[in-house]
Amino acid sequence: MQRKLVVAILGKLHTERELINADKTQIYRLAKLASTDEATFRAVCDHVNFFVTFNDRQTLNTTYANHTLENWMELDREMIIALGFKRIRQISDPEVMSRAIREVQSFERAYPDGQRFCSYLQRLYFRGGYQWISTHKTVFDHHTYLNCGYDIQTLGKPGALIRNLLDEVFVEKNAWERFESLGKREREVLALVARGYTSKELSELLFLSEHTVRTHRKNILAKLEITSNAELVRFAQAFELI
Repeated sequence: MQRKLVVAILGKLHTERELINADKTQIYRLAKLASTDEATFRAVCDHVNFFVTFNDRQTLNTTYANHTLENWMELDREMIIALGFKRIRQISDPEVMSRAIREVQSFERAYPDGQRFCSYLQRLYFRGGYQWISTHKTVFDHHTYLNCGYDIQTLGKPGALIRNLLDEVFVEKNAWERFESLGKREREVLALVARGYTSKELSELLFLSEHTVRTHRKNILAKLEITSNAELVRFAQAFELI
């Protein structure tokens, strides 16, 4: 009965395409359900294959965790709540965590009323190794965030490709610091080059000389410490510029 209830409320969540495309819809549906029928919300959340939490907007401490997060962390929800945000810090890749916190802080400043949707990556240690988690957040009320997070490995072959890309760019190449060194115009040029624009096309589009465009490209390659367009495209993909 509960399984049918999950499908009726959230729809099918188990195909790769639906898992990738449905994140925003699902978190808003869950938020609406939580505000109208808490018992059903909890029943639904304990039958989905992604984590669902409520977190305090000030401390980021967990105030509710579903069964999936219990399994991932090998702790019951009472212990997850008691340990608070410090436990997430303990099992997080520090560099990825720092960027995630900056994303949340920026989101909080820009959209305090919660009428928006924030997405970011986490890299958490459980099941004997680091796992990439695609996390999605919205403001539930004045004091609380609602969060959903997918283990990228559950996305099948696309998930494996994404994980390999993230490991190569973020872990092996320590990309966060390099990417942060790019200026606003350089990030704009990076995104367009990765989409296949030539220097001449960029010159016309951005109202820059071709010499200036070539200089930007040279500086981007130097700052990212890469030597080919293929590597440049991987960086752009990893940072969701394309």
